[in-house]
Amino acid sequence: VLEQDIFAFASRAEQVSELFDWHDFNPLHTSCFDTQYRLKEDLAEIISEVFYEGRLKTGGIPEINLTDEVESSSSENPDKTPTKAKRKPRKVAADSKKSFEVVDTSFFEPVLTKKSGGYGFSPANEMHQKVLTELVYQLVMRELIPMEQIGVIVPFRSVVWDMRRALNKKGLTEVEVGTIHTFQGREKRIIIFDTVMSGMIERGEVRHFSVRPFDEAKNGLSVPRLLNVAFSRAKDRLIILADMNHIRRIYGKKFLGRLLERLAVSS
Repeated sequence: VLEQDIFAFASRAEQVSELFDWHDFNPLHTSCFDTQYRLKEDLAEIISEVFYEGRLKTGGIPEINLTDEVESSSSENPDKTPTKAKRKPRKVAADSKKSFEVVDTSFFEPVLTKKSGGYGFSPANEMHQKVLTELVYQLVMRELIPMEQIGVIVPFRSVVWDMRRALNKKGLTEVEVGTIHTFQGREKRIIIFDTVMSGMIERGEVRHFSVRPFDEAKNGLSVPRLLNVAFSRAKDRLIILADMNHIRRIYGKKFLGRLLERLAVSS
């Protein structure tokens, strides 16, 4: 009862499309905030297509005027401390690179395991952990991205501690790791979202199954909203780690599968 969303409760909607229909038929009682100003337009367009039925628009990003400051020459002010003269503001061109990419880990044939002990579902994906740790290391060492400007989002609380330990062993102690809820309302220059899930070997066979954070049949409208939060925390770049063989098999027609497929095609 406590997990019910007030909009889903009022509309009796079980799918996002039904929620939008309810909004359309009740214009005096509801408002749709349909313009975003934070995300880069290429990522915003895909999120709009998958989550918002194409309703989300990108507003004009406020023009950032960077004022050049130059020191006056010593010949002009021989007896004074160099002063700074302002030039006219200049507009900085936007980066033309894609602001997202999908790293398909299925090539490495990752396998999910369950950690013994603990409470609830505690998965571990050692291959994802290795790929993610190396990815963060390259971002810091080669691209010179400050560690504190990188955020790692995982869907399970138990994975947070495993990932922190792995990053700490690499000396990446300032990289923040947390769940989707941890990053609610926050931003990082680069966000890496690890889906974690892959097939699990049971009785000599690989078993594929869905989990609550990714399956709207199990978690209703909370799924698209949580994924929306996770995928919109990046100011500059979003990187998703996903076993696409698993994703297509289990979530192909669900929000996660549709979103990752669109991102993978466009990246």
